[in-house]
Amino acid sequence: MKHPLQSAIESNLQTASRSTSPPINQVGTARCAVRAAFSGAIVLPHAAAGGQIPRCAVRAVPQGGSAIVPPAVPAGTAFTLIEMIVVVAVIGGLAVLLLTAMKGIDRTKKISVAQAELSEIQVAIDSYKKQVGVYPPDNALAATTNAVNFLINPLYFELAGTVFNPTNNTYTTLDGSSSIGAAPFTFTAVYSPSGPATTISGFMNSSTSARGTDDKPGPLNCIKGFRPNQIGQLAISNQTNNMLLVCSIIWPNTASEPIPASPAGIAAADGLNPWRYVSSNPTNNPNSYDLWVDLLIAGQTNRVSNWSKQPQIVH
Repeated sequence: MKHPLQSAIESNLQTASRSTSPPINQVGTARCAVRAAFSGAIVLPHAAAGGQIPRCAVRAVPQGGSAIVPPAVPAGTAFTLIEMIVVVAVIGGLAVLLLTAMKGIDRTKKISVAQAELSEIQVAIDSYKKQVGVYPPDNALAATTNAVNFLINPLYFELAGTVFNPTNNTYTTLDGSSSIGAAPFTFTAVYSPSGPATTISGFMNSSTSARGTDDKPGPLNCIKGFRPNQIGQLAISNQTNNMLLVCSIIWPNTASEPIPASPAGIAAADGLNPWRYVSSNPTNNPNSYDLWVDLLIAGQTNRVSNWSKQPQIVH
């Protein structure tokens, strides 16, 4: 039941609301205040939608009591300088970890490729031995004891198989992709461009006919499935031929590449990375052969070989 005074005040406010003199929002606020005064409540006025007619949110409390109103939430917040420094440090740390992981992935990938190619050559050498009866010869040098030019070796021609043409004194691979003259000068130019002379004077996996002769079987192509990037070319006297078995992982630093240009006129493509081969006096596999390749990765030389399952860091 309303207090008589409250009824009188509200009646006057009702009359005032019909007048155009006071702003309508002031009248509404006053009316809310009157109701609160007689009910013992705290009035929390709020703007109505569109900001035209005010409304009030009234929370009743006991007479003489109080209402707890939550503090206002700031319109926006910002990072402090310390928080920004922490965020930048975390991002930098993650970037370092990511870069390290990527380098590790790159090294693992390259080593896996080299190991797969090593296995392919080993299979080819085993096939050769079954056909010829011995392992392919290496590039032993005549003037020194047990010296071998393991970089420039005849492994490609031996595993590819050749046909010897006595008319022009030339060996040609079975697939016809490469040839080399049998004259001593030619062998010397290829297999001992500088330093002691080579002992190579011909190839064992060879015949004057691709089908063989009465006294010798035909040569065997043991590297039919090899890809072009596994066969390296050398330029000798401005004539380029397939000459070497190489790893498809090239040598990245041309300033220290395995086969630099020599005074004798032999030149290799940039990054050519041949398989090293020793069969006359292998130190790691005394009863067979040593076969390996070096990979320069992130400044370290990783050696992939047939005597160690894991790559070795040599320097």
